[in-house]
Amino acid sequence: MSWFSKHPHWLNQEAKELSTSSVYKQAFQFIDRTFVSAGVILVHKETTTYHPVTIVYPEATPYAPPKIYILDRSLTEEEIKRYSSLTTVEIGREIKDKTKFHNRRHQNEDGSLCFIETGDLRGDQAESFRIKDILKRVREWLAGKIPRDSREVELFAHFQKRSQDMEYLVPDIFFDERVRKGEFYAGLPRIIVGNLVPDAHVKKIYIGLCIFGETTSGVSLPPVLNTNQKLSLLSILPEPKDIIDPEQRKHIDEKALVRGFWWDISREPQPFNTVGGLAEYVGGDDKEKGLVELARALQQELAKAEQCIFLGLRFPARFPTEQRKYDWIMLRLLKGARLPLIVDTDEERIARLKDHSIEAIRHEYFTDGYFHLRNAGRANRIRLKDQKLSIIGCGALGSEIADSLCKAGVGHVLLTDRDELRAHNSVRHCLGLDKVSWPKSWGLAEYLLLHNPFVEVYTPQRQDILLTDLDEFLPAGFIGVSTIADDNTEAFLNENAVDSGRTVFYCRALRGGKAGRIFRVIPGQDACKACLSLYHSTHHLLFTDIPEDPNLPAITNECNNPVRPGSAADLKIIASLAARVIIECFEGANTNANHWIWHGESLNGLKLGQEEVGAFCTKRIPPHPDCPVCRKIDDTKVSILREALDRIKCLAKESGDIETGGILVGKYESTGSYWVEAATEPGPNAIREGTRFEKDIDYCQMQLEELTREFGEKTCYLGEWHYHPTISNEPSGTDIKSLMEIAAQNNYLIERPIMIIISKTLEFGLSIHTKTGRFVRVGLSVVDGSA
Repeated sequence: MSWFSKHPHWLNQEAKELSTSSVYKQAFQFIDRTFVSAGVILVHKETTTYHPVTIVYPEATPYAPPKIYILDRSLTEEEIKRYSSLTTVEIGREIKDKTKFHNRRHQNEDGSLCFIETGDLRGDQAESFRIKDILKRVREWLAGKIPRDSREVELFAHFQKRSQDMEYLVPDIFFDERVRKGEFYAGLPRIIVGNLVPDAHVKKIYIGLCIFGETTSGVSLPPVLNTNQKLSLLSILPEPKDIIDPEQRKHIDEKALVRGFWWDISREPQPFNTVGGLAEYVGGDDKEKGLVELARALQQELAKAEQCIFLGLRFPARFPTEQRKYDWIMLRLLKGARLPLIVDTDEERIARLKDHSIEAIRHEYFTDGYFHLRNAGRANRIRLKDQKLSIIGCGALGSEIADSLCKAGVGHVLLTDRDELRAHNSVRHCLGLDKVSWPKSWGLAEYLLLHNPFVEVYTPQRQDILLTDLDEFLPAGFIGVSTIADDNTEAFLNENAVDSGRTVFYCRALRGGKAGRIFRVIPGQDACKACLSLYHSTHHLLFTDIPEDPNLPAITNECNNPVRPGSAADLKIIASLAARVIIECFEGANTNANHWIWHGESLNGLKLGQEEVGAFCTKRIPPHPDCPVCRKIDDTKVSILREALDRIKCLAKESGDIETGGILVGKYESTGSYWVEAATEPGPNAIREGTRFEKDIDYCQMQLEELTREFGEKTCYLGEWHYHPTISNEPSGTDIKSLMEIAAQNNYLIERPIMIIISKTLEFGLSIHTKTGRFVRVGLSVVDGSA
């Protein structure tokens, strides 16, 4: 059924408006297979001009506007009647040779005009445009009033001839403001599959690799190269010496590289289809000057037998931004039928130059700002660019989260996963069967770079976090995202991350993907994983328990690595929500919440209405006051036997103006409290000076072993005591460094050593230290009697 019968009212109204328009004088109107009208548009300026047009209504009317063709002559009644029996595609092919090209914006390659931009997402219904409004715009265009395009409309789209076999990616280096004219080179990125196909019918994509030339004062500058293999998309990069040396340059020309010539011009050009039109812009509105400039710059190219010459024009952008102040139009001159160059003069070169036709070549800006443009307003690349993310677990959920955050523009992504990809993983994973047996982290790194080469992606040398130092898979300055979903492994991660002061988001799919839990742990600010376990064990109302679905047990267990059910559709929802939460955290929005639950069914405490397909709940859960992992250092209780403290004071008093010290021995309780039972002497081989002290390690170790036998096997090293022969009982920089190193060393068997500093006045101060260098002053409780 045609649109005539579906929308008879629209047909009647359009036909009437065409017949009665004061702008358009209709000569013929036919409705057969296609609705076609022919006539003239009147333009009143100094004189009245008549422009023959043909109007063709597509089958998608009224959802698509009619095509308006400006012709070089009026069509006959027989021609219009025959066109009406054809399809719109067939009409377009036949009418093109009768179309008059005005070489302005808004005239398409087939000669039709375009003034209507559809797709306003704010509307709740389709947009339709009456012919009377379209005809008014056409008349204004014919009168020289060019409507302003939107930011997305390329100048390329308005050229009469366009290349169909190649495109350019234009990188940042092509916007170097120091040079104003010169040469450029573009290569074939090996990362684009079509470039590897030896078929002339497959479009080739070139990326700019080098630009160089002269300043406005005529000073030649060295080549600027796109040397980053990642951002050149694995193109073969030319050597600078080969570009500069004309003898070597011919070897480049033989490779898969395009050599082109370019000029800065003062304004955006109107579309042109002759070398004369090009010369006007190159010559700064002086056509003859431009022809001489082109002929001399292209002297070698005009003498070659090749069929084409590549050019580019750079001009001030219509919509300049801080990131991009210029736009480009890329061109190709195609050789005509003129005989080979015999007499090498400006006149002959200009004549040969005029024999070339011009094609525009589509290009796309391959810059950081343009690449992330589609995220604008929802993912701030400027803020995300410096953020560092560690994906711990690159399975189905982790790979989807990494994919979303990488595309959002998070600047640095570290990937850790000990497993290889199995064939069945691809049913839920970002990676496909072509990566079977690859380490998941390696395959995901390649996948992420293929989607956003402006992001830095890393993989640690060791992939098992249980056998790896925290700094390898969650370095300082990175935020972690764990999707491991193994309680023991994540408990290990939680303990180490909290101890090192590093933030981690934990994400897990539950009940076969019908629910998901995301929680953030900023040490000292949020409830950690151990806190949540305590809340859960006491059935605290703050924690929402989500029981497993007994109908969806683990499918299999691969070496203590259970495979749980859950479709990719469910996991993508959870991953997308997790990525959104993390983006908002990076951008400083909604930072108060630290616990999020998505559920697709009603659960205990989480209800869904009959018409709801899912809900996303947020809350804030504070640290548990009894948590042994994340309890604040400030709240730590430290007690010392009076006998041990008196011993310290006695040794300090005997030392006079010389520093001294020793170790503190006692018990570290499971609640996180310290019980100091003894303090040792410095030892006979200790180094003791006025401003320096180093304990006798062998002696102190022997004392520790003796005290362990005396006080029991739970007795352990707790920290150090120092005497400063000054009035200060604050730890010095050396003290802080020493305790930080002790906290970081496994052989001391304590993660938060304590230090007692006693001054010349025998006043003491107590501090607790971490391996990050942080320390907190706390109170010391003196107790009479034994532990």
